[in-house]
Amino acid sequence: MQEQRGETFLGLMLRSIVHEMKRQQEGRGAPDITLFDVLSAMRSPDSARRYKLLLARQFGDMANSSRDWTAHTVPVLISERNKVALKVLERTISQG
Repeated sequence: MQEQRGETFLGLMLRSIVHEMKRQQEGRGAPDITLFDVLSAMRSPDSARRYKLLLARQFGDMANSSRDWTAHTVPVLISERNKVALKVLERTISQG
C-alpha cells in the first residue's frame, strides 16, 4: 500500500519534520521535552508518574498534529493501524 501511494520511510520522515517546523512556527506544537525534564523526572520521588506525564504530553501533541492531516495525507501505517484499532474496540464493546 505504501508503494501504491509513493510513501517511503525517508519521505514520511522529511514530511514530518517540515510539518513539525511549521507547527512550532505557528505556536501550535507542545514544547519539546528537554534533558532537564528527563533528569528532573529521574530524580523525582514519583519518577514513574513524571515519566508518564512527559509521555502523555508527547502523545497529546502527536494527536493534535494528526488533526492537521487530510484523508489523502495520512500515512498508510497510521490509517491501517487505526482501522485495526477500531475493529478491536468494536469487538471489545460488543463483548461487554
